[in-house]
Formats: sequence, structure tokens, C-alpha cells
Amino acid sequence: MAILGILAAVVGPVLGTGIRSYALIVNRKVALNSARLAMERIASEARLIATQNDIDTFTSSVFQFDLSTESNINYSLSGDNLQRSGVTLANSAMALTFTYLDADGNSTATKANIQRVQVELSISAGAGYGSMTVRNHVFPRKFFSRYAGFQ
Repeated sequence: MAILGILAAVVGPVLGTGIRSYALIVNRKVALNSARLAMERIASEARLIATQNDIDTFTSSVFQFDLSTESNINYSLSGDNLQRSGVTLANSAMALTFTYLDADGNSTATKANIQRVQVELSISAGAGYGSMTVRNHVFPRKFFSRYAGFQ
């Protein structure tokens, strides 16, 4: 009986640490996959923007644009949900930031100068598991020829 108690005292903390580590990895993996899928959706559609005139709204928190197949595509946060035109793409979103860059990579507030869009998304991995942040630079395909040195 005493040996069983000693064994439990030695093995118990090791097993507890292993279980907590496993939970951390699983929760962070789920958050990262959610962020990646949402980011890929944003990037794949933003790459199809034909001209700067198709960009309707370009603030740090909202990106709205038109494609040849659909109008008023809107990416924004609603509470802790990342939404695409009112449909939730990801839960537990903590931050969504759009930065609009010119051909030299400088931030711009002029629609005609936008050449690429930096998107940054942070998603919570759950209580005590931290958060995951993904960032992507999206180059709309039709804008590509406007860069110096890419001819």
C-alpha cells in the first residue's frame, strides 16, 4: 500500500503535466487552423479584385470590395466573430486589422494608391492557452503590373 502511495505521488504530477501540455497543443492547433482557413478565404477573394475602384470600404477594421461574381463582400469583426458579409467564418477572433499599402510598401489612405493589403488576424486558443496571430500580404492579381521592376 505504501509503495502504491509513493508511486502515485511520483507519477501523478508527471501525468498531470502531460495532460495539460496535450490540451495546450490541441487548443492552439484548433485556433491556428481556424485562423488559417479564414485568412485563406480573405486572401483568395481579395486577389481577384479587378481595380481599386472595386474597393468600397478600406478602414483598419473593415474591408469591403466587389468582384465580377459578387458585390459588397465585407470582412469585419462582429463581437468575437470574424464575418464575411454577415456570415461567421471564425469564432474567438480577438483582432482583425487591415493595412493598405502602396507600391513602395508604405501605408496609404488613398484608394487609387492601394497595391496590396496586409491582413492580420488574432484568434484566442481558449482560456489559459493564449492566442494565435496570422498575417498575410495580399496582392490583387490585376494590380501586379503596376509595380516598378515587375515588367
